[in-house]
Amino acid sequence: EVGVNGIWLHSVLRTLVEPDEKGFPGDERAAERIAGMNRLVERAAKYGIKIYLYLNEPRAMGEEYFDGSPQRMSYAGSKWRDLYSFCSSNPEVLAWLSRSMESLFSQVEGLGGVFTITASESHTTCVSRNYHECPLCKDRDYADMIAEVNTAIEQGVHKVAPDAKVIVWDWGWNDSKCEKIINQLPKECWFMSVSEWSKPIEKGGVKSAVGEYSISNVGPGPRAQRNWAAARANGLKCVAKVQVNCSWEMAVVPQVPVLDLVAQHASNLKEQNVDGVMLSWSLGGYPSQSLKLFQSFSSDMSASQAVEKLAFEEYGKKAGPLVREAWRCCSEGYQEYPYHIQTLYFSPHHSGPSNIFYLEPTGYYATMVYGFAYDNWKKWVGSYPIDIWIAQFDKCAKGFEQGVSLLKEALRTAGNKYRNGVQTQLNRAEAVRIHLQSTAEQGRFFAARDMYLNSTDESLRSECLRTMRKACLMEQELIREMLPILSQDSSIAFESANQYFYLPCDLIEAYISIDHALMWIESRK
Repeated sequence: EVGVNGIWLHSVLRTLVEPDEKGFPGDERAAERIAGMNRLVERAAKYGIKIYLYLNEPRAMGEEYFDGSPQRMSYAGSKWRDLYSFCSSNPEVLAWLSRSMESLFSQVEGLGGVFTITASESHTTCVSRNYHECPLCKDRDYADMIAEVNTAIEQGVHKVAPDAKVIVWDWGWNDSKCEKIINQLPKECWFMSVSEWSKPIEKGGVKSAVGEYSISNVGPGPRAQRNWAAARANGLKCVAKVQVNCSWEMAVVPQVPVLDLVAQHASNLKEQNVDGVMLSWSLGGYPSQSLKLFQSFSSDMSASQAVEKLAFEEYGKKAGPLVREAWRCCSEGYQEYPYHIQTLYFSPHHSGPSNIFYLEPTGYYATMVYGFAYDNWKKWVGSYPIDIWIAQFDKCAKGFEQGVSLLKEALRTAGNKYRNGVQTQLNRAEAVRIHLQSTAEQGRFFAARDMYLNSTDESLRSECLRTMRKACLMEQELIREMLPILSQDSSIAFESANQYFYLPCDLIEAYISIDHALMWIESRK
């Protein structure tokens, strides 16, 4: 209903094919999985939706799989950790990839296609990690090896399903080799690149560049544009990988209400004449106004006009103008986000006010995107000085504060048929504001705590205690504001890959930890 015509699923090829007579891996229960996939393809087809498989193949396996079999050992390539790759310099490996795809697509009629990652994520072929350690691969060209793996997959798919899409993703490729790889891809492939990748940015005077997962910085960046141009010159269709609803910048809501940024990105991609869009990685696939907005660019409307039109359609003549202005405020604030991949992966913007206030350094390492930031603030900030990092989150939160104020007014003026929709936007904007402000407060608290513990200057230590106390009081206020929102909307603080970042009881535990911190601060005055 919001324009999505494809869903992608993670897959492991050896679980979808029978054991191979030439010694390649397979699964005795593959037929059951194929039957299940056929049912899913049929169900999705009723709604005009195709199923696509994410391929990161052939998956490396442990030494025990290869050991004791000369035939299998001939397929083993470079080692990464405790896994051996399948060496693509052995033509039998490429042949297995092709016939496995042929088998899969012949058994699952109507499968939409695949997209590939061939140079990272899991260990697959030698070229995915450390091909220089393989005797067969060490003197070969990187671009040739990446291209031949994708070609083997394409040949197997299109032998039995010529209309299925084989989408080749440049994620993880050596930048200097991209054009050479693209030039060797079969013309029947589609080519995909992360839209915002390598876009230069400056936040708080700190210059850097975007990697991925950014909604706050509107693409496309120079890498995608360069690689799309090479793909078009080679006769390939082009796909933009984007994040529309949310990203690892902020995944605690199904949709971050920054529709001006979403509209501008869609408008920019229209100018690039991309042939398709991958709307999200593992997060942010929820039906929303943002997804609807992405379908608005078949006309000649500007980005601003498209946002205004959507606001009136969704929320009426009275509340619509206020919602539209709220989206603008949130979008402007979000542009101040201190983007750095370490911030996205490790900072407390997902755990928000559920993060415990520790009085002594824990030595715990912040976990990647799962919401356990602990007190590892030097990991959170990436290349930003802590004071600038905090200030940028303050600026972000300020924009959402203005947006929340407008949405509250919109809720008061909205007609009955629009109230639930406005309330949803309000809850999401308020949740994002609270998480942004909480991240800033935690940065203040832990940086001041460490300065206090490491200083002998009494004047400085007193100032640190004041900063810590103020952060504690603000954080408790944020918890009191967050609890009713969390109770009203069970989609908030939930993300599909991680499940719930936290529950209401976790906020209460954090509140108690702050009470303890306040008593500790008072005892040191």
